[in-house]
Amino acid sequence: MTANQLRKSMKRQGLSTQELAWLVHVRVEAVSRWRTGLHKVPGGVQAFLKLREGLPLD
Repeated sequence: MTANQLRKSMKRQGLSTQELAWLVHVRVEAVSRWRTGLHKVPGGVQAFLKLREGLPLD
């Protein structure tokens, strides 16, 4: 998942950076790094967002 895909997924689900951080138990700074593309989005977070949207896991 790219940073752009993460931002779009968060927008579709109406999640803020703080809300996503709270849901996946990480610091807000980590989510900000994912959103800007500095760090790769972890696979567990990708799966969590897909399940929340009702998408099948690959």
